[in-house]
Amino acid sequence: MSSRVVALMLCAAVVGPALADTGGGSAGLCLPGEEVFLACPVRAGKLLSLCGTAGGAVEYRFGRRDAIELRQAAPLRPDDPTFQLARYSRAGVERTTVRFERNGVSYLLFDFQEGSRRIAGVDVTLPGAATEQRNACRSPIESHLRRLAGRMACDRDSALQLGNCP
Repeated sequence: MSSRVVALMLCAAVVGPALADTGGGSAGLCLPGEEVFLACPVRAGKLLSLCGTAGGAVEYRFGRRDAIELRQAAPLRPDDPTFQLARYSRAGVERTTVRFERNGVSYLLFDFQEGSRRIAGVDVTLPGAATEQRNACRSPIESHLRRLAGRMACDRDSALQLGNCP
């Protein structure tokens, strides 16, 4: 058996169980080779992720690695309104949201940082509901939502944009 085969087998034995862990991880539900825009553990061992796929799409995933409960995908293009980005920043403050709807349910992914305080996650609002259900991220949080600027439609309805979309 060649040394390369042995090395690959050892790597699979060590890395495989880590990938099967449902407790989190830096890539969340994004697959190897996908761009991670947001990934974090939330409640009850579930994960949320927003991933850039190899085919030029963006996909939201929620659930466990072995049982994804919700997927929403769309082309990652500024002219596709499926996912909409809003950003606001000033000294020491960065607020970014990504909004989409599915079957009348509104999903708002967010990453808000102010000084050393940070909160991220997804707010889910059911049709006719007065309030949203918050699924806040727990550590570790991997967020690169700002990389979506210019690549995703602007959310003209968001107060974060102050009515200004490029």
